[in-house]
Amino acid sequence: MRFGLHNVARGTRVYDVDSGEEVRRVLEVNTSANWVKVHAEPLTVTAKGTVAERRIRFRAIHPIFAGSPVPCLFHCYGRQS
Repeated sequence: MRFGLHNVARGTRVYDVDSGEEVRRVLEVNTSANWVKVHAEPLTVTAKGTVAERRIRFRAIHPIFAGSPVPCLFHCYGRQS
């Protein structure tokens, strides 16, 4: 399933559990395809006028609901890129 700004809790965080680091600049999380879409760093604009982005692939991504109807946290395992 794809998660973005409109179907997650405000302040939702994404963590690479293996490294113990938070994944920053997240635009979207796809738990079916196991990728996290983030803004490119440094922040750049494409020729089409959109913000450049990239995908970080993981072996598994688990949404954490903690009693909420929408995810408030994502745990990512096995970074592949």
